[in-house]
Amino acid sequence: MRKIHIFLFTFLMMILTPLTMGQNLELSISGLEDLGPDYAYEGWIIVNSSPISTGTFTVDGSGTMSQTSFNVNSNDLMNAAAFVLTIEPSPDPNPSPSAVHILAGDFSATTANLAVGHPAALGDDFMSSAGNYILATPTNGSSTNELSGIWFLDISSGTPAVGLTLPTLPAGWKYEGWAVISGTPVTSGKFTAVDMVDESDPFSSTMPGPPFPGEDYLVNAPSGLTFPTDLSGGTAVISIEPDPDNSAAPFLLKPLVGGIPNPAMDHETYAMNQNLGSFPSGIADRSAVVPVELSAFSANVSGNSVTLNWETATETNNSGFEIERSKNKSNYTSIGFIEGKGTTTDKSKYSFVDNSVNSGTYYYRLKQVDFDGSFEYSNSIEVKVSIPNNFSVEQNYPNPFNPSTKIAFSLPVDSKINFTVFNILGQEVYQELNYNLSVGNHSINFNAAGLTSGIYFYNINAVGIDGTNFTSTKKMILAK
Repeated sequence: MRKIHIFLFTFLMMILTPLTMGQNLELSISGLEDLGPDYAYEGWIIVNSSPISTGTFTVDGSGTMSQTSFNVNSNDLMNAAAFVLTIEPSPDPNPSPSAVHILAGDFSATTANLAVGHPAALGDDFMSSAGNYILATPTNGSSTNELSGIWFLDISSGTPAVGLTLPTLPAGWKYEGWAVISGTPVTSGKFTAVDMVDESDPFSSTMPGPPFPGEDYLVNAPSGLTFPTDLSGGTAVISIEPDPDNSAAPFLLKPLVGGIPNPAMDHETYAMNQNLGSFPSGIADRSAVVPVELSAFSANVSGNSVTLNWETATETNNSGFEIERSKNKSNYTSIGFIEGKGTTTDKSKYSFVDNSVNSGTYYYRLKQVDFDGSFEYSNSIEVKVSIPNNFSVEQNYPNPFNPSTKIAFSLPVDSKINFTVFNILGQEVYQELNYNLSVGNHSINFNAAGLTSGIYFYNINAVGIDGTNFTSTKKMILAK
């Protein structure tokens, strides 16, 4: 009888370190305002000096954000150096950030404190801002209606001088002066320099005004107002406006505000007060883990089949797992999909079998997909599938058995298999004939539920495609 070399190859690899497959960025921001239907706020994380969008949101009239939690690629989020909040058109044709950066902050551990003074936002906290104004109407060429105009200058020395101390704004922002008249804010013009005329004079008369920001409210009065007017009892305001600006009202950033006396005097220098409490602020928090915590990922090789097993500790909005395979750890192909459990805090176990894998080294990874289509990859695991060098048949296990047992065998070439079981008298009690199997490691699960206890013999005959003929017979014991 030919000596039988028994060969059985099993490969097992496990990853026991929990893998975070996604993270939430949580935003808590106060002081923002409704931008209207044409604009929205958009968050960005800065990773390796490049911006990555975290998503957009709006704010209602009470300052409540439409969304505070944003799912972000975990690797990007944990590698982010800073968070920046911008104002973007809606819809937005440009995937890059606009120039209108309103808040920013550097990440320290898991949080970033957001402020307008960060260099990636407006770049100044406006603590040094100051302002003066006078009431006068120089554009009408006469000394009438002098309480109907406001000019942001200082004449305390007897000569008109710069009245505003304000930092230079970055691109995307402009200053704008305002007079609140009978409860209605009316612009005095936008400007970027405090020692020059502003950009517009829709309410002034025909004479030139001084080379400073300001306006005479003499003509073209807005609906509900009458010009000329008396600004006594109103309010002087300097705001910071996004550019472009879709609103006729002052934006939320108002660094300087001054109540106009009642009665007021013309050609009197009045001081403004800092109003930095109007500035928004907040926190960006990257500590919340979602949607899937993968606690184990393993691969088991049996014959030409690779069984993948993985386990999750928690799941949130988990649509499922796409299984991907590669021969070179770079070009992955999808080979199947397993549905997830949605949202659960219970441990969940999953399994997937990749059948008829040829000999070689393979890499497997999981693509976890949320219901909204966002996804995250697990780490890959390496699996080696080996071709047997010889025909071999293992002793059945368990042995003795009742009523089922497993018989493993190896084929070095593609073969046609005959499997036969005999009782102790040599009588045939079971047979499977002429089925084809590919090269590799295989097994037969034999169920003897219809047989009586006793000694039996199983025979495997394999005829290879190369003409090789192999036969092996072994004894097994059925004990009921």
